[in-house]
Amino acid sequence: MRKPLLDALEHGGGKKMLPGDGGYKAFRTWLEDYASTVGDKYRRATDLPNEVVRPALFGSEIWLQFAKTPPAWGDRLLVLAVYFWESRTKAWEPEPIAVSDRKSGIKASSGKTA
Repeated sequence: MRKPLLDALEHGGGKKMLPGDGGYKAFRTWLEDYASTVGDKYRRATDLPNEVVRPALFGSEIWLQFAKTPPAWGDRLLVLAVYFWESRTKAWEPEPIAVSDRKSGIKASSGKTA
């Protein structure tokens, strides 16, 4: 995890994920599952992890940019969840219709966009 996460080991590729982002969570889940498999922890079907139902993922060419963000957001993971407003019931849907995460483009020390 240190190689793609912290760029702690020189590999020429730079950071590939941040702690807590979608890539990190997926990679960590895969590593933990692999360790359980090679460690022979799945002896019965009931030992397997429960299936987690997640929203379908898809790519988009739509970008959302925040201007004049606080310097405290610098180099931090930002998560955006979009919820549908149901005008008939005058309420937000309980589950998001879209979720994304990305490292802030603001440098923590300067407050300038990277």
